[in-house]
Amino acid sequence: MISEGEHNLMSPERSTAPIEKPAPPVEEADASRPPYIQSKIAGLKEARKRPADEPATLEPGTLEHSVRLLLYWLMGIAFFLAGVNLTFIPLESPGSPNPAAKTIQPPAAPVHTFSETKRFIKHQLDLDREGNFATWFSSAQLALAGLAAMTLAALRRKRGWLWIGFGLFYVSLDELAQLHEWVGVMMWRSHLTLGFIVPPYPWVLIFAPPLLVFGVWMIGFVRRELADQPKLFKLAALAVVLMAISLPLEVLGGHFEATSGRMLRLESTFEETFEMLGESLLLYVMLRFVVRSLANSLSKPRET
Repeated sequence: MISEGEHNLMSPERSTAPIEKPAPPVEEADASRPPYIQSKIAGLKEARKRPADEPATLEPGTLEHSVRLLLYWLMGIAFFLAGVNLTFIPLESPGSPNPAAKTIQPPAAPVHTFSETKRFIKHQLDLDREGNFATWFSSAQLALAGLAAMTLAALRRKRGWLWIGFGLFYVSLDELAQLHEWVGVMMWRSHLTLGFIVPPYPWVLIFAPPLLVFGVWMIGFVRRELADQPKLFKLAALAVVLMAISLPLEVLGGHFEATSGRMLRLESTFEETFEMLGESLLLYVMLRFVVRSLANSLSKPRET
């Protein structure tokens, strides 16, 4: 004789029903934890409540924290290069720098590996030289900012971001391919100079006016786009100003090229540092705006 309770235990419905395991507890957010940790905990709690067929949402807080860390790393590299170049000042000539020192001379004696390695490392970190790590670092930041501007053009549907992207791509190419230096040398050979400006610095006469016009237009366009984010706009304006400071400093470099190697080293260090910091800030602003624009586009309901 089978009792009613034993019958229920042996029924097919009882034996085939899935046993739901309790979800592991999500740690509660604590005010003592950093904001991005609290954001992750809140995201996990929200994911537990979300139905299985509902797509995951983008978390701007976590991504913005990652972008902020990237900015700190980029600015740290810029300050590191500046500090290294300041140590080069005592090595420069107090008078006019020797032009022959900037050209590669054939070795008169066997090359020593240690001394050649030191020369190579110095060249890679030298802000007053081209075709090295410092040049690549600056060009890469401009290229990434141009890519972010192109992404904003697709997300925001604004043609202005497209022009900003093209402009940043050109400046990135110019920084790596040394287009403005070539123009400056050609101008010098054609005697189109301005007082004390020596090669390759006369390029400022041609490139400075359109660059300044582009910078002013860019600030106005970004101000309209970031109307609801004034802090982000101030950082963008500061970035453009830091990059624009390099133009008058280039003119001073043309003067120090013929008078003092140490002052030329000091000028080039400040000029390139301002330029790299401006590029880092601009890339930071672009990525922050991409994250927010992407989050807004994903949060909008899809049309069926």
